Amino acid sequence: IADIENEENRYRLFMELLESSHHEAEFQHLVLLLQAWPPMKSEYVITNNPWVRLATVMLTRCTVENKEGLGNEVLKMCRSLYNTKQMLPAEGVKELCLLLLNQSLLLPSLKLLLESQDGHLREMALEQITAVTTDIF
Repeated sequence: IADIENEENRYRLFMELLESSHHEAEFQHLVLLLQAWPPMKSEYVITNNPWVRLATVMLTRCTVENKEGLGNEVLKMCRSLYNTKQMLPAEGVKELCLLLLNQSLLLPSLKLLLESQDGHLREMALEQITAVTTDIF
């Protein structure tokens, strides 16, 4: 219990578990763990946000064959946080969308951007759509 009595210990434990996770089922267990814990309130850079860290590791450790499936899992994970205390701030959504784009996962990225209530993120989505349509024509 001492391992999870405060936010710092929870984050440390989460990072240890994340480092040892390599399979989709393990990542799903980490999602459940983060949902069960209180939201982390400490001031930290957005790339250290546990949800962003989890998605980053999921996408970087996956194989090419299941990359699209994991992109959709990241989308589902983010959607599960909507209207909860765990909901990602706009910077977190942006970070995940950039990560998805870097992994050539345009559709999940666009969905996250367009579902956002943040005007800057929606503008980013329109820029991506414009870039894609410009490339086509």
